Amino acid sequence: MNIISQLKEKYNLSIWLDYLDREILEVLDQWVKEKKIFGITTNPSIFNNAINKFPEYYLSRETVSNDIFRSIENIMIEEVKKACDIMLPLFEETKGQDGLVSIEVPPYIAYDTQKTVEKAEEIWNKISMPNVMIKIPATNEGIQAIKILFDKNINVNVTLLFSIKKYSLVAQTYKNSQTNSISVASFFVSRVDTIVDDLFARMKENKFFNVPDLFGKAAVANSLLAYKLYQNTFNDNSKIQRILWASTSTKNPAYHPLKYFLELLTPNSINTIPLQTYQTLIKADINIKEAEKITQKNMEEAEEIIKKLDFLLEEKLGLNLEYLMEELLYRGVTLFTDSYNSILYSVIKNAGIKSAT
Repeated sequence: MNIISQLKEKYNLSIWLDYLDREILEVLDQWVKEKKIFGITTNPSIFNNAINKFPEYYLSRETVSNDIFRSIENIMIEEVKKACDIMLPLFEETKGQDGLVSIEVPPYIAYDTQKTVEKAEEIWNKISMPNVMIKIPATNEGIQAIKILFDKNINVNVTLLFSIKKYSLVAQTYKNSQTNSISVASFFVSRVDTIVDDLFARMKENKFFNVPDLFGKAAVANSLLAYKLYQNTFNDNSKIQRILWASTSTKNPAYHPLKYFLELLTPNSINTIPLQTYQTLIKADINIKEAEKITQKNMEEAEEIIKKLDFLLEEKLGLNLEYLMEELLYRGVTLFTDSYNSILYSVIKNAGIKSAT
């Protein structure tokens, strides 16, 4: 039995793939049958990579119209619908827990509630599959949008969650709704270590600061506090919005390539991993019991680590962790907007369309 099947069977921990392109679609049916994948997430960066990798497949004068943004959206919708078709049997087998495929609304409307709702409805109706999820960034405007979308029984993946406070709001919004929709809450991991470790490194360079040994610990601790909240919020097993670990590739080469898998072995959760991390996981010789012990130790230390971190930020820099998490949300929206714009440039270049001057 492969590692992904073992995790699903023992912990109900679902490994999803944070990637999609034509090559993945060709093997996806086999992966699903072999229990090597349980869901798919996408974002503008993923589609930007896919289009640049296979421009001859995705782009032609016939598929690209003068409305380039509409053309980009149609390409994304078509690919996600193909994935939904392939994963539908898994969705039905797991009664809607897995076999889901996510597609994101354009990030440039992340701060507009009405446009987010309208675009989510449009994409939902175009794909018209029970196992598609519409990704909505967790801006304040986005959270207002998900309330409306839950009322419309549209499946939602709430993305770019970094803050415990904001995650709590999202979880309660779903729990208190009357929706029949399926939802997951995508809590981002590695980017927290990236921003915190960078601050620590800068502080350490200045002899004035006494920096505790918290390098590489903030992201997992922050995530596990969210996980505890997840367990407490959905402890009655009625209507559950599963927590999903996102941004789980290891950005720092000094850390283990599976750090955010090995240290987040959390039952009844989802871990969506990029293709390279997925390939590493499939080939790795993993001691599940050891990973379980690591996660348990991290769980016991999480609250103390976050308290130390918050104190350090407040005492030395006049910041707090909540501020940093909001900064990461803003950066995430900006990054995906840049990726969306990069798709625009790729389409213009590869489809032979000249931009207006």
